[in-house]
Amino acid sequence: MIISTLTSYPHREIAEDLGIITAFDTKLRPIRMTIEIDTYIQSALQELELAAEKIGADAVLGVQFMMDEKKIPIVIGSAVKFGS
Repeated sequence: MIISTLTSYPHREIAEDLGIITAFDTKLRPIRMTIEIDTYIQSALQELELAAEKIGADAVLGVQFMMDEKKIPIVIGSAVKFGS
């Protein structure tokens, strides 16, 4: 699975846009510490990959990272299928 901030991918042609998908760190944590943000982002990226796999995507492109008011990282991107 390719997950990238790029909106296109070198040497790959997008055959189908499966739509925008989002994910976030789903683990309940009593206190979210900013110093552990990398852990939260990695968890959110894993959730994004699972969401993309469920709909048959080859990649998620144009990935953006956001943080809500509770310090929960949210990732959003376009799920795509590549052509042959």
